[in-house]
Amino acid sequence: MDVDKVKRSYRNSATPEEAVDYTSRVVTLISNGESTVNGGAFFWGSRMDETVRIGYNTTVIQDRDRCILVNVSPPLDDTIDREFPGWKTMRVAPYGRFKQPAQGNLIQSLASLNIRPEDVTDIAVTPFQLYSTGTLLAFPNARYHFSKRGWAHLHVTKEHPHDERWRSFDRRTLGELVVSAWDRVNLLEDEDEVAPGVRTWWSGGHHRESIVVEIDSAIGVIAVSDTFFCQENIAKNIPIGLSENMYECLIAYDRIRKTADHWVSIHDPEIFGIADAGIIRLT
Repeated sequence: MDVDKVKRSYRNSATPEEAVDYTSRVVTLISNGESTVNGGAFFWGSRMDETVRIGYNTTVIQDRDRCILVNVSPPLDDTIDREFPGWKTMRVAPYGRFKQPAQGNLIQSLASLNIRPEDVTDIAVTPFQLYSTGTLLAFPNARYHFSKRGWAHLHVTKEHPHDERWRSFDRRTLGELVVSAWDRVNLLEDEDEVAPGVRTWWSGGHHRESIVVEIDSAIGVIAVSDTFFCQENIAKNIPIGLSENMYECLIAYDRIRKTADHWVSIHDPEIFGIADAGIIRLT
């Protein structure tokens, strides 16, 4: 693949009617909370004796007539404790101690940006886990964008140690998605787009449904994904430890280094620095 050619063609793919002024596009990162995990989760075969911070972030992309989210947040009730037992282990020593940011939950964070749930037009999800799908139904007008490959895997695989159905979507959410909200579901091809200047490509690595979302902006191309957990994964070419396929990680990292100017993981809390608010504007 000629990645440079792909990059140029993508940047110029919008028709005049669809053209977006990327210099005015606002990209904001919201923390939905953080916890700690063993360092081996972040770095393949190493750092087992370390404890590292892990975040659960939402990226917000605002254009004149669109408001796009990359991921939502954990459920606001006890669903995640009931359906995702592993989450409980993140709340007790030696890891755990899940901490919500000072600004509150995702709905409250969006309100601080003057964004109402009904203002959100699109939501791209990577991966399918309750920490990233738990509040999908809070956005009544949003079009939901899921990897077609990952969606098929979710529905045809009965037993999978890393992608159990009810830790991907809670029962009510999945029921709504395949019935009343089905007309708002868009299944993404391996190379696709959510909107002009917001592209997606299947990366795998972490989960079967993991994708990279590339955002054209005034500061260059921003790559958002869960296939890497922190900057060091890409910079030093170290696959994540919680990987279903380390080779997919390495292939994705090579492409990201070539096509993106900035790397933003959904799991990296370090990008917020020492700010307590848990909201930072990237552009």
